[in-house]
Amino acid sequence: MTLLVLAVMAAGQWAGATGAVAAVEDPWADRLESLKPDDALAYFELAEEIADAAGGDDNKRALARQLFGLAGVLDPDRYGRSAALALADMTSSEEEKRRLRSLAGLLGDGDIGIWWADELRGELASIDTGRAIALAEAMGHYRRGEGARALNLLRREGMTDALEIYAQGLSGGADRILEEVRTHRTGRSIPNFSDGRLATMLHLETALLAGEDRPWSADLTATGGRRLLEIDPSRLDLAFGVDPERPYYRNGRWVASP
Repeated sequence: MTLLVLAVMAAGQWAGATGAVAAVEDPWADRLESLKPDDALAYFELAEEIADAAGGDDNKRALARQLFGLAGVLDPDRYGRSAALALADMTSSEEEKRRLRSLAGLLGDGDIGIWWADELRGELASIDTGRAIALAEAMGHYRRGEGARALNLLRREGMTDALEIYAQGLSGGADRILEEVRTHRTGRSIPNFSDGRLATMLHLETALLAGEDRPWSADLTATGGRRLLEIDPSRLDLAFGVDPERPYYRNGRWVASP
């Protein structure tokens, strides 16, 4: 089925994406013009200040979103996740909240998310049915903290290779999964998963069990009718709706050079 691509948003969805913004009164005008792309923290801090003061002012809210987005794009390692969460808090769209929070989860864990590459989907589909079912069952035990049961399944012949394929889509790979499985052997505690990691695991297992022939109805069943998201954390500029080539604020516009 056709996946909904997070990175493909309406051009100019936010005012800053077009380069033009409403006139900004002091005390922010001077600070906006002093922003430089090598100091992403300044963009983020000003975004927080304007967001706190915006109330129901759409122009100020649009400016705060622009600044959060630029901070996340200019320094994704430090501010990408925080920018995604801040933007999620500023939207009233439940679907957009879900997109941005899923993106924040991926940026926090480094998992590939639901946007897995075609070659990984093909590798998952290549696992024979018996091992695919056993692996999915083992991952279910793993999520419930039933490490002993998960290990019994993972020790079967051929399961090491199957786990290595599955774990390509998750940060830490198979080693992290096995470590957590051994830590949570008794079911008295469960691993701590981010929303992004949990979503990734469930969708990987959907691909694992149904392979390339998964019908659209399977996705509807798995997601309660919500559309799947294809999330690419390598294109934060599109995800946040900002142009990193225009990071300077001059005369009420975002421009490429100071």
